[in-house]
Amino acid sequence: MRYKPAAGIFVGGATMSICGPILGSASGFFASWALARGDSDMATVFFGVAALGALLALIGFFMLIAATHRALVKIDDLHVPAQARQNEDWPSRQY
Repeated sequence: MRYKPAAGIFVGGATMSICGPILGSASGFFASWALARGDSDMATVFFGVAALGALLALIGFFMLIAATHRALVKIDDLHVPAQARQNEDWPSRQY
């Protein structure tokens, strides 16, 4: 099985998930400020950037899910040797 890298996707997703809402919030604030001043053209630009920030946050969230899935697949596929203790019949257990 050939593995795909997960660390870069995780870092990118985390960065986008953090920066996207910050960009969206700041742009939404400036858009409402521009609307209050009566500058609808500038408000349209800021609303577009706010929508881009929301889209970045959503894509970053999906990247985090994909990276976590890839990492868990790698962890689940690790070989764990089963070693029995001395004088114990494997895999019987005493309760």
